Amino acid sequence: MISRARVHARARKAVSVRSLSNTDTDVGFVTGALARLGRDFRIFAGLELPTLPMLAIGGCGMMITASNVAPHLVAQLYETFAKGDIDGAIAL
Repeated sequence: MISRARVHARARKAVSVRSLSNTDTDVGFVTGALARLGRDFRIFAGLELPTLPMLAIGGCGMMITASNVAPHLVAQLYETFAKGDIDGAIAL
C-alpha cells in the first residue's frame, strides 16, 4: 500500500496526477489524502465494500467491478447518493 505522504509527494511533483482509484478499505487513507491534497484531487472507490463510506467522506465516484455486470445498478447507486438519499443508496 502506498502511504498518504507518498501520494502527496507524487501528486505535487507530477502536475498531471489529479486522481486515483483507491483499491483497499482504508477510508482513513482517503480522508488524509483529501486533507493534504485538497478537494480538487479526485479519489474514486476501487472496491465495492467501501464505496458508500468513501463517497460520504469526499470520494468523487467509483471504478468497481460491479460496473461491468450491473452498470445500471451502480449508476443508480451513485445518483441516489448524489441526491442525498443515503438510506436509498444503502438499500441498493
